Amino acid sequence: MPYLVHGPVLYYRTDLLEEAGFDHAPSTVEEYFEMSKAMTDEENGVYGTIIEGKQEAEPVSELMDKLFQFGGELISSEDPSKIAFHSQETVNTFEYIMKFYDEGAVPQESSGYNNGDVQNMFLQGQLAFACNWPYMWKMTKDEDASKVSGKVGVVAQPVANAVWSWSFGVNPDSKNKDLAIEWCKWATSSETIARLSENFINPAVRKSSAEEAEAAITDPEDAEVLKAMNQSLAQGIAPTLSTNFSELRDRVSLTLNRITTKEVTDIPKEVEECAQDLQEILDEAQ
Repeated sequence: MPYLVHGPVLYYRTDLLEEAGFDHAPSTVEEYFEMSKAMTDEENGVYGTIIEGKQEAEPVSELMDKLFQFGGELISSEDPSKIAFHSQETVNTFEYIMKFYDEGAVPQESSGYNNGDVQNMFLQGQLAFACNWPYMWKMTKDEDASKVSGKVGVVAQPVANAVWSWSFGVNPDSKNKDLAIEWCKWATSSETIARLSENFINPAVRKSSAEEAEAAITDPEDAEVLKAMNQSLAQGIAPTLSTNFSELRDRVSLTLNRITTKEVTDIPKEVEECAQDLQEILDEAQ
């Protein structure tokens, strides 16, 4: 039974946008690049954004957002036994990412960064934009931890984003299966999910809970942010998964790091080789 669902949203510095002459957050991938480039001020240690390239799981989650924004997929949604990574859409995604690196809209060290680095740099005032999970919103408001408190807005990412979920389940061999089932019923009830959404400022897995949470929030800023997060859910795409998805993700992270570090420059060739490896891994799924 699902209890939590969300995807990365776009955090932005309201003061930096205003200073740069922009009256809105980016709504297209082209705007995201152009605005990130325009708002980079290396002399003062401020970059447009970070596109993570570290060889680990989290940067692949951000890559999935970008892949969906360009119409690509990792595993085919029409045939889950087939890898869809070897496509022009995937090549376009990586070429877009490298524009940020090549034109200085991200720190070059981004190839070794993950979402923890994104969080730290944004809270320290070193980024104009940050794609990160809903948890970071409350951190931006904490004046003891954040140098940007009161200067942050949140919108859904341009076009699309991946949606991920967490669920509770009961082992059929549990000694207290009936009690565990009752607990799951409580934990995933409409009221409990609404309270989770309200307190955490996170999209709800139930429509009724989402409406209840939005109505219960008294802080206007939190209410607007939750609406933006719910928009990310509305436009979100659930990635097609497999029983060995973690192995697929590890292989993709290798290609992501190779490209962002410029270890390889022939993107189509790297994508094709990665896709071949991915299909072999997927074929081993149980």
